[in-house]
Amino acid sequence: MGSSQTPSLKKRFYQVKVKSLGITSLKELGQLMGQLQWQAFRKAYSKIWDLAMVEVSTEAIASLAQYYDQPLRCFTFGDFQLSPMVEEFEEILGCPLGGRKPYLFSGFYPSLTRISKIVQISAQELDHRKQVENGVVGIQRKYLEAKVRILTGKGEWTPFIDILALLIFGGVLFPNVDGLVDLAAIDAFLAYHNHKESPIVAMLADLYDTFGRRCEKSNTRIVCCTPALYVWLVSHLFRQEFPRWKEGRTGVLISCGGFPNVPLMGTRGCINYNPVLARRQLGYLMRGAPLEEELAPVISQGFNETNVETLQKVRKAWEVVQKKDKELRGNNNGPIGGYRKWLKAHVQGLDWLPSLRTAKREEVEAPKEDKEVQALRAELEQAQTIKERFKSVALKIQKENAELRDINIATTKAMEQETKRARREEHGRNKFRGALWGSNNELKLRREEKDRSRVDSLILKDELKRLCETETNMLAIISKYQEELNLATAHEHRVADEYAQMYAEKEARGRVIDSLHQEATMWMDRFALTLNGSQELPRLLAKAKAMADTYSAPEEIHGLLSYCQHMID
Repeated sequence: MGSSQTPSLKKRFYQVKVKSLGITSLKELGQLMGQLQWQAFRKAYSKIWDLAMVEVSTEAIASLAQYYDQPLRCFTFGDFQLSPMVEEFEEILGCPLGGRKPYLFSGFYPSLTRISKIVQISAQELDHRKQVENGVVGIQRKYLEAKVRILTGKGEWTPFIDILALLIFGGVLFPNVDGLVDLAAIDAFLAYHNHKESPIVAMLADLYDTFGRRCEKSNTRIVCCTPALYVWLVSHLFRQEFPRWKEGRTGVLISCGGFPNVPLMGTRGCINYNPVLARRQLGYLMRGAPLEEELAPVISQGFNETNVETLQKVRKAWEVVQKKDKELRGNNNGPIGGYRKWLKAHVQGLDWLPSLRTAKREEVEAPKEDKEVQALRAELEQAQTIKERFKSVALKIQKENAELRDINIATTKAMEQETKRARREEHGRNKFRGALWGSNNELKLRREEKDRSRVDSLILKDELKRLCETETNMLAIISKYQEELNLATAHEHRVADEYAQMYAEKEARGRVIDSLHQEATMWMDRFALTLNGSQELPRLLAKAKAMADTYSAPEEIHGLLSYCQHMID
């Protein structure tokens, strides 16, 4: 790595095209929100709105691209190097990793059902609005912007804020095809929205990836989060004080897992950067030359089957991160000057850096002297004489100056100590201001909640009064129904008494009927006996008369038989 024999170091200056981020529509949507909505947006999505509104100088980005050192994945400026780092982007985005899990692409795009739950648009409608352009699948940006405006009219601010943040993710943090919010950006947004996974690692990966692709293909545009890159560049060019993000930091990310540097995974593949080349911008002394293994590349474009092993290693590596601080301040980082010698040797192999230098003095043809130049030369000689005259005075002044320098060094050291103490105090005051600002906002929200509670209380009192009146009316109705119930109960008792009396009469009549039935049965038995006797009597009477005639029965017997015959007839 970094050798002058590497073919990729041989490059020429080229015209760079930087993708312009259309933020006009975002500004218009932002004007629709009130103060409460802005507070909710910043609480949920930190500084992404401020980052989206940064006016980017495409000329500055194009100029920066000329210095991209593809083999080392950094920007080389002849006698120093710069690399965008996780710690710097944490401050720019206002989204520190801390205990958060970084967003690492899972290899699968989110389903339309998952997206619909956040943006409150049906999966069928999203499928209808889905487009494929240049192999990139995404949702129409204009459709989402129109949906946001509709939500404004309905007063549905929660989905409004979420969709606006999604537009920033798709158009600023992870830009791709114009007019589309691609599914990769949506996946990063869902990871942040649902699980608070930081998008910083993916943003850096896309940044390094686009500069690498630009070196390979001259017609490739710079497509990344240019506002973050521009803020990073300006912070290094125009910085006049110690960066606040370095105060109180316990260490700097040096490597992850088994990698000797920091591997990154974005929406287009994997790449890495080398913290060993960026110690200067972190406030550490550049001592020895970097080791070859510390600059080992991790480059994997795309998410196809051939890259599965690399992708798994990168995901696993981010489970174990190594940070250093005191180790970088000691004398065990190589001899002083080793890095400069290594960088000088590396720069000699870069054919595009010398063209930035000014021409040497001897290469400029000296013009012929005219009279004016000769007059000036005479004045110069006179000035040299005066200079010699004042030389002795200058030596005396130099001696006094040396004494003053010693005093100044002591004063400077004291001032540095005082400045450090003042910075710490300023840092504490800033933290206190931040806490006070948050407390004021919280108090304001509490007051608004109190006002809403007072209005709700009045509404509840009116509702309670109406319910009391309703209760009184209902009690009157219940009393009326109670009286009717009492009358019905009394009537029921009378009917029951009448029924009991009728039942007693029924029982008495039943007993009479039973008695009559028994008497009827007796008479029926007697009648049957008589009937049976009347049927046998003629035969028996005839037989008796025959016997009476045969045996000369007395007159009384014949009289009885005659009577019986008369009764039968």
